[in-house]
Amino acid sequence: MWWSVWFPSGYKNNRQETRPLPEPPKKGLTLFKAADDLWDENHYREDAYWRAHHFYRPFLVRYAPGFPCRWRETPLHCGRLPENIAELKGAFSSLRIKHLGWMKPADRLAKYYRYKKLDPDGRYGIKGQYLSILDPKPHLVPWVEGDCPLSKGVEKIEKPPGLTGG
Repeated sequence: MWWSVWFPSGYKNNRQETRPLPEPPKKGLTLFKAADDLWDENHYREDAYWRAHHFYRPFLVRYAPGFPCRWRETPLHCGRLPENIAELKGAFSSLRIKHLGWMKPADRLAKYYRYKKLDPDGRYGIKGQYLSILDPKPHLVPWVEGDCPLSKGVEKIEKPPGLTGG
């Protein structure tokens, strides 16, 4: 039996678009596209390494008693949800989520050094992406509120190429 408890699965520095949140499905999860790569208040990063905004990910999860959670046990990029979460049924939302964790240069530098310390060989992530954090002039795309052209026609959960974890 499903409980009527929903958990937002994200980070404290996530913000949704200003449109109303859709009604969640009766069970499972709601998947959103997240601009996980906002470089400032009005632009997200897009290049070979920064493509998270192309993929749906669960950000609203309904508690499922008895669900056999399998967690990724790594020192970095272990995920905010069990790695088998896609086994639950859910619905897609056209609402996007802004992840603000990359907006401040000081935060980017701190993450770069954290990744360099915990994953110097790029074993748990992508070494090229780690190095790209320091790019002084990344390709930035304007964020347009309510404009979600990437949400059209996508019907599955995907992981960015080369990413092995959550």
